[in-house]
Amino acid sequence: MNLFNRKPKNRLRQSDEFSNSSDSSGGEDLFGSEPPSPVERNRYFATNNYEQDEKYGSVAPTARIKNPQMYGRVKEALQAIKRRRLTFGEVSALRQFIDGLAAQKLKHYNDDEIEKRIVNEFLRATSSLNNEDGEIDMHSILGKEIGLNGENDVVTASLNKAPTTAVIANAVDLSSVLGNNDRYGIQSVINPQALLTKTQVLLDSRNRSLDTDGTSLIRWSFSNTISVQQGSFNSTSPIRDIVAIKVFPFKIPYTSTAENPTNNITMYFNEFSNQCVIAPESTRYHHWFSYIQEGDFLALDAFQYNDGTYNFDKPITTLDTLTVSFAAPLAPVTFDIDRLSATMTIGNPTIFTFASAHNLNNGNTIYFTNFSTSNTSSDAVLIAAINSSYGLEITRTSSTTLTVATDTSGMVGTPTVSTAFFGEKRIFIPMELTYIKPKT
Repeated sequence: MNLFNRKPKNRLRQSDEFSNSSDSSGGEDLFGSEPPSPVERNRYFATNNYEQDEKYGSVAPTARIKNPQMYGRVKEALQAIKRRRLTFGEVSALRQFIDGLAAQKLKHYNDDEIEKRIVNEFLRATSSLNNEDGEIDMHSILGKEIGLNGENDVVTASLNKAPTTAVIANAVDLSSVLGNNDRYGIQSVINPQALLTKTQVLLDSRNRSLDTDGTSLIRWSFSNTISVQQGSFNSTSPIRDIVAIKVFPFKIPYTSTAENPTNNITMYFNEFSNQCVIAPESTRYHHWFSYIQEGDFLALDAFQYNDGTYNFDKPITTLDTLTVSFAAPLAPVTFDIDRLSATMTIGNPTIFTFASAHNLNNGNTIYFTNFSTSNTSSDAVLIAAINSSYGLEITRTSSTTLTVATDTSGMVGTPTVSTAFFGEKRIFIPMELTYIKPKT
């Protein structure tokens, strides 16, 4: 693809006065020792099928360099080489670089040569800042992407340059242009994608905060440790400045309030109310799911909707808590209670009684983690059986009672009141957080 407006068959040899130093690209000098005469230049244009610019040689050099068309061609060439759009910082640096050129020294050169040299020098400087070690072969890049002969153009990235200052074409101090004086700050402007990292976390409703009943709001506090506590979700990554949250497929307990004709569910992080989708009916959300019913659960999948990712306009600077709520897709979803205090009646089977409806069915599972008796030494085996991490399968006997097939008739101590968690009401939300790596 030709990004410049002319295609020379051979290179016009001119005096290289682009900078005060010799070409550091490693190739031979691209130009001769003297600028071509007008006759030689016109002969070259005719021989090599140049479309002579009618303004060439008649407009002040500064005006030619600052011509918006020339700037546009340079920007387009850089984007083609990088295979992406230039960042805001790169655009700013490019403008400052062009403004800092010694225009009078370029008055003998045609626009193609000036544009090519700007591309080469700008790439050389920015590749050094981005630690792109090695050499970039401009012969293949320019030949394929720009349509120019680039047999002697090589951009070298040097890791030996001072990290605080970059000099472009002996004219611009890049650190002063960008307002940063260290490698991290410059990289955050020129190549911010290189500072992004990802980590995965799991929200488990069994481990939710107990300051709410979990029917409409489910909350966790973030813990930057490996110590899992009730009410927390954990990661050892230094999570802050979050730019995106991706949610993988997961399931929620079936509830009649979740059913809707569209088979869609939305999920909302209450802490991020200033960056979300604002919908009718006073609803806000971050993720949109389709669902299918699978037994006692609804299987949610957001793959069709931005691959399950919500991108924030501005980074979320801190992560203290996450509070999740659901809608169907705009009406609030209310879940059943996921745990209740139970009293035990010793026997075979063992009976558990609750103060309110448990909403469980035959074959469902309950879990205890803090069951005990007044004689822990004698009842150690039975205590471990009730607190089994595999849970206990139940038989429903009424809306407030159920039994488990564990024989506790030999229990010595008096059972304590304990909390039973209902397995069919449990929600796991696996997520991937993309955030900006901290400076340290």
